[in-house]
Amino acid sequence: MHEPLTHPKLIRDVLCRAIAQFNATDAKALLKPGNGSGGPNEPAIGTQLITRIVDALRHYDVPEYVFAIGTYNRFGDDRKFLYKMEAYRKEIEAAKRELDPEGKLAIFPDIIVHEFGAPGPNYLVVELKKDSNAGKALVELDHIKLSCMTSPDRPLKYILGAEVRAHDVANEQKRQLEVLSWWQQGSKVGEP
Repeated sequence: MHEPLTHPKLIRDVLCRAIAQFNATDAKALLKPGNGSGGPNEPAIGTQLITRIVDALRHYDVPEYVFAIGTYNRFGDDRKFLYKMEAYRKEIEAAKRELDPEGKLAIFPDIIVHEFGAPGPNYLVVELKKDSNAGKALVELDHIKLSCMTSPDRPLKYILGAEVRAHDVANEQKRQLEVLSWWQQGSKVGEP
């Protein structure tokens, strides 16, 4: 009998197990420093991490036919992938991000774990950045997304959020994925 995926610590364990597997088997190939051809590709890293999350979920009571992994997809139009940010104008402007011509900014989380359907349970939202692409404004926007998507006062109410960094500019032994911060109820927290 597997445990149900309902507690933040279990959700954290899924992501930690997936990252450990990624670091053991995929980091060397996917976290190479840039060499003029673009270096590591965030969508490729995200896609492989999704594969590892699916593997880790087999240890929990989550029916595969009911469960969905949000892909690293910046062009989806599903309600759980696309969320209009009109209500967060002040936070977005504070992060010095531009709004679209209609005064809106849509956010596309890098990875989501949720049950199919709206308003199905939303478990985990992950923002993934390479060290080589972690400028201050982009990191601030990721924090806004994690805060808004885990807030109990906002529509999506993800149980747990994680800021994951791909260390692509470190020496080869230190190239790996790492959780930099966890998010619950709209705020950065220690270990959930």
